[in-house]
Amino acid sequence: MITDFCYLAACAMHGAAPDAQQVASMDMEALWKMAHAHKMTAMIAMALEQVSAHPEEVVKNWDQWKHAKDFAICRRMLFDAERAQIISYMEEQGIWYAPLKGILIQDFYPGYGMREMADNDLLFDPAGRKTMQAYMKDRGYELDEEGEAVHDTYLKKPVYNFELHVGLFARKYHDEQLAAYFDNAKAKLQKDPDNGYGWHYTADDLYIYVTAHAYKHYSARGTGIRTITDNYVFRHTQAEVLHWDYIDGELEKLGMLDFDRTLRTLSESLLSATEPVALDSLSRKERDTWGAKGRYLLRRLFPDGRRIRAYSKTAERYPILIPAVYVKRIVTAVFHKRKYIKMELDAVGKIKEK
Repeated sequence: MITDFCYLAACAMHGAAPDAQQVASMDMEALWKMAHAHKMTAMIAMALEQVSAHPEEVVKNWDQWKHAKDFAICRRMLFDAERAQIISYMEEQGIWYAPLKGILIQDFYPGYGMREMADNDLLFDPAGRKTMQAYMKDRGYELDEEGEAVHDTYLKKPVYNFELHVGLFARKYHDEQLAAYFDNAKAKLQKDPDNGYGWHYTADDLYIYVTAHAYKHYSARGTGIRTITDNYVFRHTQAEVLHWDYIDGELEKLGMLDFDRTLRTLSESLLSATEPVALDSLSRKERDTWGAKGRYLLRRLFPDGRRIRAYSKTAERYPILIPAVYVKRIVTAVFHKRKYIKMELDAVGKIKEK
């Protein structure tokens, strides 16, 4: 299943037509569940619609896939228009701002709406936090997680979800070294040439931040296949402006260089060619030993104290209840996420040592 999934993702990113006979043999129900879990239904749909025959003749439940693609495109249009309004207000108020993460990465993908996002992230002047809270409420947003150290989350029906950041990594949730590196979030930003208050990261510093953000998720709860596709399209579309000596040096300071090198190698192995890649064909360097697999699975079940407090507000407020939170996490997984656990265990188990 993972092989089929990555094959279709590669086809989507390379604009290649998947083999109709191979697609017809795929387990579409399992493929849909995996795509949905990784927020990649639009990408896989864009690959499936390129099969040499009419997709409705080959793909079971093609209407479901087509709807997912159309919805992702519509959703991005709504977010782009809404974000433009929010940025316009920041310009009027003289509040500096910088788009983050998926807002920028989505443009590296070859198809509009191919890279799905749960939210839009904007970094902005902490001095304007109260102003933006009032403005977003006036626009009909509900302020969720008010009081978070580095961001406010805003929700509005039917689909809107914005995170407005005054910082990038909070010390109470994240590694001290990581938080310190990004403490002055504006320090490495550069001024946009075509507006009054917009700023941006260079491609190098954006890559470092995106990698650090991915590592944060990987360390806490694991990360998904979209992290691999993000890495691939970032490196390949920005190849001419990335400076690897600088990037590697900064990631080494953060203790993330090995993580990033593994991510680069894995993304190349899985996505550089539009043909299936057997998991056991990956080189030893790309694979974990069984000891590392065991440590990985234990970390997924039992994150360290800092990570479990980030995962659960109960654990944050009442540290004495952390053991109960671990139990709840396992019970929830067993009764509600068994299929995804099985897929993850299968994926780990298929990686063989030579």
